[in-house]
Amino acid sequence: LRLAVVRKDAAGVTIEPELGLDPSRRSGRVQFVNSACETLAGDAEVAYRGWLPWAWLALAAEMAGGADAALMLTAAYAATRTQFDKPIGSFQAVKHPLVNVLIAVEQLRTLVYAAASALDAGDPEASLLARMAKAAACEAYPFAGSRAVQLHGGYGFTEDCDAHLYLRRALASRPALGDAREHRAAIAALLLLPDSAHEVEAALRTGA
Repeated sequence: LRLAVVRKDAAGVTIEPELGLDPSRRSGRVQFVNSACETLAGDAEVAYRGWLPWAWLALAAEMAGGADAALMLTAAYAATRTQFDKPIGSFQAVKHPLVNVLIAVEQLRTLVYAAASALDAGDPEASLLARMAKAAACEAYPFAGSRAVQLHGGYGFTEDCDAHLYLRRALASRPALGDAREHRAAIAALLLLPDSAHEVEAALRTGA
């Protein structure tokens, strides 16, 4: 690994916009062909490992907020939408999934707070907590988004309902910076095989 700065208007640099699952977040593919760059001093491996936990935490925090917003959107709909002269939120088929989402969101929120506090304090277990937060976010946010679409009924399966925006963001964020499988494998290596944790991380990054 090495750190370098490459100007986007430099010769050999091409940026192609991508049409992703989440249209609210811009995505693109950057290619370098014999492009000039300015190498930065410092240990790239150390910088990379130092940056990653903060990135995991930032994305997990965003996903926690999105999951909570999807829950609030759905709960408000369930309280006002009526069927058989009753709010649909009074039916167990709606209440139980909403409670399950609430539990998942609160668990994720707790992990995000714990990771943020640990990183801010320089706790040696901060990286582990950040991984736990991202792993939980990979499950809680898609779950909240899918329940939002489902519990809005037929309306939820149209683009007129904002529920699909949360589900799209959730599914696009899930693999970013590692999915739940990757983080849990790394957590297991850190806890059970600390001497080989770096090798496990490298294998996961390369798909080995």
